[in-house]
Amino acid sequence: FSDDVCVLKPYQQSEKTVEAIASYPMMKLWDDTINVLNDDQFEKKHKIRPEMEKYSHFFHSSFDRKAYPIKKLFFLHPVDENIQYESRKVSGLEAFEWLGKNTYRRQFILDHEMQRLHLESISKLISTAEILIKKKKKNESDISSFTDFVEKYI
Repeated sequence: FSDDVCVLKPYQQSEKTVEAIASYPMMKLWDDTINVLNDDQFEKKHKIRPEMEKYSHFFHSSFDRKAYPIKKLFFLHPVDENIQYESRKVSGLEAFEWLGKNTYRRQFILDHEMQRLHLESISKLISTAEILIKKKKKNESDISSFTDFVEKYI
């Protein structure tokens, strides 16, 4: 499990998949999500930013530092209310665009070797992992719908 950010191991030709390592033992939860979860382990103690109603939940003691092959990627995509909601797999150029725009700090991939590794990793992910998009209303916590979506594909 990784919330937003994970580190990809550089893709090697000899490997069948791209591996990822969760980057930090923290989940970021919106205020309304914590309310819906109604679980004492999720507290509104550590605000991510003063102006946001979003909180961090740490799990240092159970953090797993191992690299795992990426088999599925789930993107949660907030949309305006007047758009039809959908859950679907993406592939090809659309998957490439999703992975590209979700590359953290892509502006720092400057030299040719890093660009090559990045493109090879994305290409390998597209060919070996399922990439799934779940559209949802902005500012809506629909945990059961997202959980059902993830469980359907795992």
